Amino acid sequence: MEYYSPQKNQDRHVIVYCKSQIPLPNRVTTIYNTVEIYEKQFFPRLQKNNIKIFPRILLRTLINIHNDDGIKNISQIANFALKIKNGKKLLQSSGLPNIKLARLRSRELLVFDGHHSILAYMSAGKKFLDEIPHIIVLGKKGFLENEEILIFWGEHASKILAKEWKLFVINWQNPENKQICPRVHNNMGELFDALQRRIAMQLKDSK
Repeated sequence: MEYYSPQKNQDRHVIVYCKSQIPLPNRVTTIYNTVEIYEKQFFPRLQKNNIKIFPRILLRTLINIHNDDGIKNISQIANFALKIKNGKKLLQSSGLPNIKLARLRSRELLVFDGHHSILAYMSAGKKFLDEIPHIIVLGKKGFLENEEILIFWGEHASKILAKEWKLFVINWQNPENKQICPRVHNNMGELFDALQRRIAMQLKDSK
């Protein structure tokens, strides 16, 4: 698990960083269980360092697991964006970042938690990953295997071939038999473009 958080009064490319190895209780421990163990047992006592980020990663290049019709709470995105513009970070009550990513074999990053938060940061003008607090789950080999990624489709994981997961997204608001959907947006940039007008209208109404 890797933790990243930008700091005020620092070079914008310098970020607070900490890497932790999380021992798993058993073989059936999921990524979600791992994050929970990290939050409760490791995160409160992290030994953090400052590192320089290079190359910088564009938020637009992150891979989504929802299409635009799976993003329902536009008002939440707008409210988050206003908080960000006022200098706030989007964190859980424990201080853990809202945004959680998984590193893939391809070295790409998949968003498995925090789509609303990333869209809010993008709406507030943030362009790079090092500008926002986040954690990255790496896996034993430094990345997650395709089979491990299927956990993000929950009870539908067995319906998808591991090597074809990129063809699909999940929409938990749909009826159960329609929750697996063909992928429409290939990354957070395309997702943001599809929602930008609605977010902007909500932001205008919120002011």
